[in-house]
This record gives sequence, C-alpha cells and structure tokens, in this order.
Amino acid sequence: MSESDDMSNDEQAARADVAVRAYAAAVETGRPKDGVQLAMVGVEAAEAYASAIYRNPNDQVLRTPEHAERVIKDVLADLCHLADGRATVETVFVPGVFAVLRPMAKQAPGATATLASAGPEVVAMAETAAAILMAAAVTFDLDVHELMDAAVREFAEEAAETRFAAVQQARTGR
Repeated sequence: MSESDDMSNDEQAARADVAVRAYAAAVETGRPKDGVQLAMVGVEAAEAYASAIYRNPNDQVLRTPEHAERVIKDVLADLCHLADGRATVETVFVPGVFAVLRPMAKQAPGATATLASAGPEVVAMAETAAAILMAAAVTFDLDVHELMDAAVREFAEEAAETRFAAVQQARTGR
C-alpha cells in the first residue's frame, strides 16, 4: 500500500512539482555536463521530494538502494500525474524521458520532438525524471526501465481509481 493511495491526482501532481522545482533550481546556473553530474542533480530532486512527503528526517535522504527505489518509484509515478492532461503519459512523457536520458538513441529525435510539442512544462518534468533515473542507475545501481515501468503501472492504477470515483460520484450525485 502506497502513501499516495488516498490522494487525488492533483495532490500527487503537487508533490511531484517539488522535484521539478528542485531540479530547475539545481540547473539554473548550468546544465549537468555528464551522467555523474546529472545523477547528483537527480538525487537533489528526489531528496527534495522525499523531504516534502516524509516527516522522518531519515526518510528524507536517499541512503540505501531499497529506500531510493521506493522514493524514486513514487516520485516518477507522481511526475506521471503531473504530466497527465498535458501529455499522454505512455506515448509522449515516458518516451520523452528516455530521449532526454539517452539523446543518441535511434528513437530519441522523434520522441524529443514530440515531447517538445507538449510544451516547456512537460519538457521540465521529463528532464527531472531523467535526472532522477540517472541517479537511480549511477548512485544506486537500480534498473531504470523496471523503475519507470513500475511507476507507470502505479500511476495508471491510481488514475483509474480516481477517474472511477469521479464517475461514481457524478452518477450518484454525491
């Protein structure tokens, strides 16, 4: 059971915005020049997110791969909530994240163009997610594809539950 089980899409999107703002602040003076720098910025963004959602100071710092995996999956799922409505998560946002992460990949130019057409806010979300995934890989030796797949599944389940509740509420008038 996730901490986000009783939260609305908007509440989860607001949590993710903390990570996006932390990423933006970290790169304000200059873009990361390599994967290690990008990973460091990703850790900052993930820890800003953790600081916003966890009360225990020990949970606010990514110290172990297990804790990092949990926080990173949650922030990625919440970033999907933030992107939802601005871009299609599975066809625009996620491919865009991987295009930012691996700009030389064969599919990157198309995914980058599609991501850019979704607007600068979605690009900032994708850049934040890419930095966090780089942190997962470089700092914690986690599988970025498994993390993103788990986050998208979590997002899809939560979004479906929220949409079901809204339809049910509209039908019953409560």
